[in-house]
Amino acid sequence: MAVIWLAAIGIGALVLAAICFWFYRDQKKELGLMAIETTPAGEVAQLPVGSPVEVKGLLRCETPIIGKYSEKPCAHFEAKLTRDYVHYEYRQGKPHRKRGSETVESTVLSAPFFVEDESGRVAVDTKDATVEGVTAVDRFEKHVEDHSGESWGQSALRALSTNEETIGYRYQEMHIPLDVALYVLGAKAASGGVGAPISGSYVISTKSEEARAAETASSAKWTMVVAVVSLVVGLVSSGSAYWMFMHSNGSSRGTHDAVEAPATPASPVEPEDP
Repeated sequence: MAVIWLAAIGIGALVLAAICFWFYRDQKKELGLMAIETTPAGEVAQLPVGSPVEVKGLLRCETPIIGKYSEKPCAHFEAKLTRDYVHYEYRQGKPHRKRGSETVESTVLSAPFFVEDESGRVAVDTKDATVEGVTAVDRFEKHVEDHSGESWGQSALRALSTNEETIGYRYQEMHIPLDVALYVLGAKAASGGVGAPISGSYVISTKSEEARAAETASSAKWTMVVAVVSLVVGLVSSGSAYWMFMHSNGSSRGTHDAVEAPATPASPVEPEDP
């Protein structure tokens, strides 16, 4: 049993290490792209399609949309409604209470917008982008059911037939406000604006380049730490499991051979001369 647990821990740790190394590679690649020179918004159209583009400026939106829960004008929003619940079940005759959540509704909507600086403006497409806006709504509303009109029998029947109870609903919305300072890291699109590159990160953020670079560098450092620790744990656990497996098999074979080895007959004792 110990061998199985060590092998499972080793495999899991090695998989985690591989995932961390993959994320670390992407983070370092993004930091490298952030080191390119900022392109003036009015000069993006002159670049070849697919060229890396970094633009900074103010967001301009002529036809804003209204946030789903904030009900405020914005250029882009991502809204989600989550239900928190409690699930009751009986296992081996004992009641068990388990909390959970599920996404009831998720909405993403964008309006056409531009990034504007002293040189002009350039259109920005949000498709396939990682959008980092501001938290406009993060509200939890407790769910209260009204059973005041129920009889005692109806209440008892409902309690027996229901194994799940809604705790409440969480309303969340992230959006990009109008006329906010924007940082965009992507590529020159065929349309002449900024879009997603063929490979690599595409970021539209209300954070400054300096703030994003600091966060990404810190995240990359800790990702590498987790990757190295996971790699060491994976190698040690897998090696220990292999050693224990081989040692136990060797001991079993030795014991088996010792049990089945035929007894050597005793040599006859010759009588002594008188």
